[in-house]
Amino acid sequence: MKIKTVIFDMDGVLVDSEPFFRNKVFEFYRRQGIDVSLKEINQLAGSSHQFTFSKMAEWYGKGITSKQIESLYHDTMQDVTYSYSDMLNPYIRYILKKLKPDYKLAIASSSSMELISKCLKECSIDSYFDLVVTGRDFKESKPNPEIYLYTAKQLGVSSDECVVLEDSTIGITAAKRAGMYTLAHRDLRFNFDQTLADHIFDDFLEAYVYIQNL
Repeated sequence: MKIKTVIFDMDGVLVDSEPFFRNKVFEFYRRQGIDVSLKEINQLAGSSHQFTFSKMAEWYGKGITSKQIESLYHDTMQDVTYSYSDMLNPYIRYILKKLKPDYKLAIASSSSMELISKCLKECSIDSYFDLVVTGRDFKESKPNPEIYLYTAKQLGVSSDECVVLEDSTIGITAAKRAGMYTLAHRDLRFNFDQTLADHIFDDFLEAYVYIQNL
């Protein structure tokens, strides 16, 4: 197996953004006077845009739709801002710099292109990536493998020439269904099932060394 491409998920991989989002959602329901626990909100970690706001509408009740809850959430939480630079995982810039000369690098994320671009610019890592793909452009989200298959096709490589860095159950499942070698960033906070991954790593220096030896 000759690896030519390294594909990164964004949330939970490039940046540790899930705790920030969890706390923001918790604060939203607090402001609405609705009791939703952090344990319940943890279900949203790694999930698709559609699932997130469908579940949030369910918690809100009162017959609200997912589109309505999304609008209400963004309007209510405009004052809560953050910078992705505060969330960048350790060693990310280092391994991107080391990988860039020898591999094509891509992002395949369920987040919107607006948020992905914001993340890359605020973390000053946008120049490293040959391709950025958002799951919003596909009919089916992860765990459907379409986003990963599309990424490989756009870069002119086969699935067995790709290694994916993921964290969530649905992300790992999508990468494996695409036939790609999958490394999972260990995370015990959100009850992810990472057993489908080919290897689970604790830090990104470990992941870099592992990729070099594939």
